[in-house]
Amino acid sequence: MGENSWEEVISTSTSSSTGECPTPADALSTMSDTIVIREKETDKDKRNAIALPPSKAVENQPLADKSLMIRTTQEPHRILTLCNGELKFLSKPIPGGGAFWHCVKKDGWYGFRNTVSGAYLGHDTKGKITATKPQHESDEYFIMDRHEKGGYILLMRNDAELLQVSISEDGRSLTQQKETGTSWDFIDVQYIHHSMSIAYPNMTTENL
Repeated sequence: MGENSWEEVISTSTSSSTGECPTPADALSTMSDTIVIREKETDKDKRNAIALPPSKAVENQPLADKSLMIRTTQEPHRILTLCNGELKFLSKPIPGGGAFWHCVKKDGWYGFRNTVSGAYLGHDTKGKITATKPQHESDEYFIMDRHEKGGYILLMRNDAELLQVSISEDGRSLTQQKETGTSWDFIDVQYIHHSMSIAYPNMTTENL
């Protein structure tokens, strides 16, 4: 088959349930439509605007009932991926890899369910960030805050605290921090296109 959107092969089934957990504070803003930003010249009247490259001109927000790629805003980009049950950070998605997350929302709290494993991003009893549980409960609750340099900081609920999600210093795991959270983009799969092919040695390539 020809080039297809990842959206065509990703299940976007949703889940809903009720809970007694309090909702995020009203002062925190909710996500809306995609925002297009433009960089202005530094002349006094600022009448001329310079368009940014597409990869930097759009802030990708998490929206409920959408399947998304969660990628670091800053270059070199790293994609949050579930591989063999472990969270990894890859430079590009791999065939069959868990690089896509379905965004849900319950009582004002966001959740991210891996489209391959069905497990939600969350933390265990020791505070380690994992993706192992099949339900969207308090340990899998997130809200977002806009980063001053673009993208969004993920804040996860940990008891009575809201802690920022950050990539560890060695780049191998996610950690919870009170400050210095990693900035993320949440890219809707409808904007991601990927072609695959079979290429045996000394044979004609077959496009899938």
